[in-house]
Amino acid sequence: MKWLSITAVAVGVWVMAAYLGPPKQRVIQRSSAAGRQKPTKASQAQQASDAEEIRVTLAQIQQEKSQILAAQTNASNQDVEIQGKLVKYTRALVWVGALQGIVLLLTVLVLWLQANFFRNSERAWIVCAPDNWSPSLAVMPPAGQVPLNVFEVWVKNVGRTPAQIIGMAGKYVKLDRMEDLPSEPDYTDANTCSGLLLVPNDSIGQRLPLRPAATLSHEEEWKVNNAQMFLYAYGLAVYDDAFGKRRTTRWGYVYHFPQGGLVSFFKPGFQRGGPAGYNEST
Repeated sequence: MKWLSITAVAVGVWVMAAYLGPPKQRVIQRSSAAGRQKPTKASQAQQASDAEEIRVTLAQIQQEKSQILAAQTNASNQDVEIQGKLVKYTRALVWVGALQGIVLLLTVLVLWLQANFFRNSERAWIVCAPDNWSPSLAVMPPAGQVPLNVFEVWVKNVGRTPAQIIGMAGKYVKLDRMEDLPSEPDYTDANTCSGLLLVPNDSIGQRLPLRPAATLSHEEEWKVNNAQMFLYAYGLAVYDDAFGKRRTTRWGYVYHFPQGGLVSFFKPGFQRGGPAGYNEST
């Protein structure tokens, strides 16, 4: 009986152990499952919150980026507009500068013309002319005093300011032909004088005897009257005007005897003649 009782107790304990073991395990397992499920929901909520925060942050970043891009675009447009205005202003300034330059050049030209006109109107002008335009030819007489052929030139200041004469020179020569004159006058061995001051309307004379002989023979007289020989006087006057400019007056006169039917209408005498280089002034 005792053995049976022990056996029965052992069987009962085993049965209870078998019965109580699995439920406990299930509870533990459910508890573990429930424990695992609770952290998953919290994580999802956290993830959702983080995602929302990231989305908001990205949206803010995108908005700020858009604002920055808009500001940059606006600034770029403003820069382009400013540069366009600067280009227009620069072109306008270039045109204004060009116009000012043209006006300045025209002003300088007008001033120069006025100054030149003033100098020309107020300057000294030296003219040289014969004292006697129609002298009689001095021919060797049969006896008595020997007459001389002398060309007397008057150098006169017809300007409005004084002239300082630097030098004067002149010759009175015989020529077989006017073409024998060189293109440029030769003042070698000419009669000279210098160092004179001529005020307006003042004048000075210079006497030039005929070369190589101051008296004509009857044959030479006949040649002059028939244009087979020529008497030619030429010279120059160099002077400084009141404005300090060096000037020159060149003169040349030929003794002309009218030919043919003109003898009755014109008197023999001096008139301008010779190459261009013998009659010019500066």
